[in-house]
Amino acid sequence: MLTLSRRYHETLRNQQKRRWRQLAGRSLVGKTVGIAGMGYVGCAAARNARALGMRVVGLCRSIDDSNGIELTDEVASTTDMTEALGNLDFLVICLPVTSQTRQLFGPDEIAALKPGAIIVNAARESIVDYRALSGALKNGHIGGAALDVFDKEPLSRRSPLWKNENVLVTPHVGAFTKDYKAKVGELVCDNIERFLDKRPLRCVVDRNKGY
Repeated sequence: MLTLSRRYHETLRNQQKRRWRQLAGRSLVGKTVGIAGMGYVGCAAARNARALGMRVVGLCRSIDDSNGIELTDEVASTTDMTEALGNLDFLVICLPVTSQTRQLFGPDEIAALKPGAIIVNAARESIVDYRALSGALKNGHIGGAALDVFDKEPLSRRSPLWKNENVLVTPHVGAFTKDYKAKVGELVCDNIERFLDKRPLRCVVDRNKGY
C-alpha cells in the first residue's frame, strides 16, 4: 500500500535511469482499507493499517464473526459488500480458498470498488478474477495492484500483469524470510510437545471449514 500510494515503484524506475523527478503520492492517513479475512494474517494487516492512521473495514463471512473485531472500525459481510466496496481506497485479501471464497472478487465486485482503489492479494489467485482485474487496471478504474499469488507459478512471461506499471508482481514471497524455516520448525516442535502433553494445538485446520 505504501509503495503504490507513494509511487515508490516509479521512483525506483527513475533511479535506475538516473532521473531526478519528484512524484506526488497519496498519504495513507485517513484512508479506508477493507481487509477480506480477519484471521491471523488479516488481523496483523489491520494492526499495521491502524498504526498508519487508516480506517479499517473487516470483510467477513458474517458481521457476527467477532474475530479481530476490536481492530476494525466497521464490519461488512462478504455476502453483501457492494456498498462497503464503494468506500474502500484499498482492498487487502487474506482469505483461504473455499467453495465460498473462490472467485469472490469477480467483475461485479471489482467494478463496485471506489475508482482508483488499490488491491493487494496475499491469499490465492482463485479468490480474484485476474482477467477482470487486468481490464480494470487497463481502463484506470483500479489504481494499482500488489499480487503475490498466482494459480500457475512462476507467472507466465506473456502475462499482461508484468507490463502494467501500476502492478507489483512478487514471486509468492509474502511469508518468505531468512528465518522462515526456523519459525516453522519452532511451530512443529511446539505442537509435538503440545500433542504429547495433551494440550491444545496451534494453527489447527478445521476440515469442515476447509482452513
